[in-house]
Amino acid sequence: MSRNRPIQVTTAVLVYVILLFSLQIFLLVVAVEGFLEHDASLAWSATAISALLAAGSLLFYRHLQRG
Repeated sequence: MSRNRPIQVTTAVLVYVILLFSLQIFLLVVAVEGFLEHDASLAWSATAISALLAAGSLLFYRHLQRG
């Protein structure tokens, strides 16, 4: 049972990273549309949230490297 524990944690972290990456791609599209439509508040908000998600993904990735 303890042998499967690291595999389960790694799989869970990998799923979170994939979800964060997918959301980040969506936010990139929203930011580009905001810039093209000259809606600066939407574009910069999406950019800021995307940057936070990128930081979260990097933290999860570092967690995977340690394990």
